[in-house]
Amino acid sequence: MIGAAPKADKCNDAIKKAFPPRAAAILGSATNNFNRGLRSSYFSLALLPWFIHLATLFFTTAWVIVVLSRRDFRSVTIRTLADLGEASRG
Repeated sequence: MIGAAPKADKCNDAIKKAFPPRAAAILGSATNNFNRGLRSSYFSLALLPWFIHLATLFFTTAWVIVVLSRRDFRSVTIRTLADLGEASRG
């Protein structure tokens, strides 16, 4: 999307206003799909121990869920963004 951005001197004001939110929406969708793909690969790795024993499937799946929840909900980035949101409110 960055490479597809119109040059400032070769477009009108309507395009300059319309392009950034649309590009952000496309990039946001691409980011979500990329994250889903990564999560599915993590769960596929958790599936491999199933060939050893069925019980290992449950343990590795639980382990992946714990790791992903820590990364998604308790990361330094999430805390920093939350602090930034609180600071901007007041």
